Amino acid sequence: MEMIMLMVLFFLVFVLFVFFAVRSGRIQNLLKKYSQLPKYIVLGYTVFCGCFEYPLLNRHSSTALDFSRLYLFFVSYGLIALLFSRILGIAKERKVYALTFLFTAIGMVCRYFLEFGEVSNIYNFTFVNIVSYLLMIPTGTTIAYHFISRGMRK
Repeated sequence: MEMIMLMVLFFLVFVLFVFFAVRSGRIQNLLKKYSQLPKYIVLGYTVFCGCFEYPLLNRHSSTALDFSRLYLFFVSYGLIALLFSRILGIAKERKVYALTFLFTAIGMVCRYFLEFGEVSNIYNFTFVNIVSYLLMIPTGTTIAYHFISRGMRK
């Protein structure tokens, strides 16, 4: 219970920090000065998701695929697709696919070295898990990007 309260407190402090930063105009000034910053943040978030959301399903693990894990998965990669549509614009499906594939793979390599020497690497990094994740994630993100950017055209 204490941990939940601490997380809620940190979230509220973060929201207040962002609110006052936007209100004072500092974030707008930062984005004017560093126009490529949002792109780098999205790419870093793609690496983060590739590292910490891999694998989506592991049949050897005691943790099953539950609703909260599935929800986090769809929200994270849906957010990446939305941000790519805002940053890259419309009709950049190949670029979105390539960037998502590359930075998800980098995140998976980070995950491998993070858990290097542990038994979980044997179960997580099977051929089927790696190939299915690297096919499913970029394809799904690109499809979501396509429909989001199509909505932007209207």
